[in-house]
Amino acid sequence: ATLKNFTANIHSHTLHLAGDEETESGTADFINNTNPSAAHGNAGAALAFAVHFDHATTDGKVTSEPDTEIIFDGTRVTIVDNRAKTFHQTTFTGKDGNPADVTSLDGPVPLPIGISVADVAKDFKITQGTAPAGDTNLVVVKLKPLDPHKYDYKSIELTVDKKLQLPTKIVLVERSSKDIRTITLTDVAVNTGKAKIPSITPPTTPGWSVEIK
Repeated sequence: ATLKNFTANIHSHTLHLAGDEETESGTADFINNTNPSAAHGNAGAALAFAVHFDHATTDGKVTSEPDTEIIFDGTRVTIVDNRAKTFHQTTFTGKDGNPADVTSLDGPVPLPIGISVADVAKDFKITQGTAPAGDTNLVVVKLKPLDPHKYDYKSIELTVDKKLQLPTKIVLVERSSKDIRTITLTDVAVNTGKAKIPSITPPTTPGWSVEIK
């Protein structure tokens, strides 16, 4: 079946080179609009992915209870901090200068869905990793860019759920900082129609700081 939308819980864990750790957790929503004009607040984009973080820790200690939304629709990355009342929106293009595909390895949050092995092999060395023991539903794939300067990461490891047909765990090794970032999706619900993408329209109410690039 075609993946039209999904909702999930999301957990992001970053291990810095110095050894300190940071985590963020919340919810994730993805939509693949068959009728782009009916998009939920994302300016008619056919594809959009949004994350809402509401919990954060540093070295295991709760540091804040954020209310932050990150929305990517292929052409813009929008970050909304509802507590600090800041709105940042940046135009984002892929490595070829065109809009990046939300379901690709080219976006700010790599979310490869439905990409052919042949297309991946053009840019990456592909090796198969070891799936958790006894779980035949999961496939682990390790990707290393053939051009070490093309992507913002040195390598990416994907754990793909064959039934859901999407990655439920993504491990990135950042190219510049050498940080290791692990993104995990749990409680994934596919094609329920419940996914919602927050509005990316700049707020006009007093007290907000708005920056658009």
